[in-house]
Amino acid sequence: MQRTLLIIAIGALSASPALAQAPTVLPMQGFLTDGDGTPIDGGTSLEINLYDGDVSATVLYGESQTVMVDQGHFTAYVGDGTPSAGPLDLAIFRDNADVWVGITIDGGTELPRFQLGSVPYAGLAQYAANAQQLMGMPATDFQARVTGTCGAGEAITAIAGDGTVTCSPTGDITEVVAGAGLAGGGAAGSVTLNVNPTQVQTRVSGTCPAGEAIVRINMDGTVTCAATGDILGVVAGTGLSGGGASGTVTLNIADDGVRAAQIATDAVGASEIAANAVGTSEIAPDAVVTGSIADQAVQESDLNLDSVGTVSSTTDFTVMSRFISAGAINGVTSGRVMIVTGGSSGRGGPAGGGGTATVLCGSTTVETITLSGGGLRPWTYITPSFTLSSCSGLDVQVRASAAASPVTLREVRFLPGL
Repeated sequence: MQRTLLIIAIGALSASPALAQAPTVLPMQGFLTDGDGTPIDGGTSLEINLYDGDVSATVLYGESQTVMVDQGHFTAYVGDGTPSAGPLDLAIFRDNADVWVGITIDGGTELPRFQLGSVPYAGLAQYAANAQQLMGMPATDFQARVTGTCGAGEAITAIAGDGTVTCSPTGDITEVVAGAGLAGGGAAGSVTLNVNPTQVQTRVSGTCPAGEAIVRINMDGTVTCAATGDILGVVAGTGLSGGGASGTVTLNIADDGVRAAQIATDAVGASEIAANAVGTSEIAPDAVVTGSIADQAVQESDLNLDSVGTVSSTTDFTVMSRFISAGAINGVTSGRVMIVTGGSSGRGGPAGGGGTATVLCGSTTVETITLSGGGLRPWTYITPSFTLSSCSGLDVQVRASAAASPVTLREVRFLPGL
């Protein structure tokens, strides 16, 4: 049956003071008759939709509810029914300039739409002080006018939302400068001081295992270890001076030399130094005098040889030994070694023979030389120049390649200088 609806009044939107939590309703009063104009009585089902235009299909809000009709008169509260999707939102009236209402009675055809006037738009007033002026944010997001003050010697360190302030004492320091052993500092804001690792030693954390000791401490606190020895001290004995209990120690021949009484009888046997190996003019009785011991041509009297001027030993045999003091021989700090082999038997030995000669500066091998027998003519070899700075003695050792082919030596000499 065709129904007729006469809207008598649409009231202002209403809501509880807590708008964000309570539902919003739009009062609507009307007069409802049937097709014959007879007023309707009793419960009647209404479907109410809000649109953004008079013929638009876009539903801004929709709900259904049952109202009591008395002699055609009824009151409905839009927003108080069963919504089709979410509660009534006042933002509809903020975001849409025109809102149209469509009502369907008892599942019939929707009656002609009518446009809401200014009264429902009064609901937009809730946004006047909040949504439009405060950009939709709650008042707690905004700072109240600051009214607090601080006393002398204090400064504001915090401002509350209600405008009150927190004060803290101020200091007189205007700059922090990093001094010796420190880095950092500054003249504003929060400054930091740090230990300068290039000037301050990091706490030593390294350790050494058994039998080793710390020989270096690194900047980062780690350590370098080295093996330790068992010698606790070096004492200068008879005929010596120097020594010590720590570090690198040195022993020297005593200034008064080495007396015969300090060398045991036959400490150097006759079989080791021939009778005229060092002449009486070069070593005074019972002392080692200063000055040079001249190099001599190698003769039978100079060496303990198997025969005149020859070496038949197939193991190293020392044919010259010079003492080096403070890196020099008689003040000379460098030189060469000359070896002459072979030649005629006029020097008291057969020609020919072969072997090797080793020149030693302390424990360092200066050169190993392959010797030539030389036939009837002498064969001469001179080593390159070398320094004596790190040597304690200069020795020349010779061995024959075979006992049946001895080396004939004519001369072994140290040549001072380059």
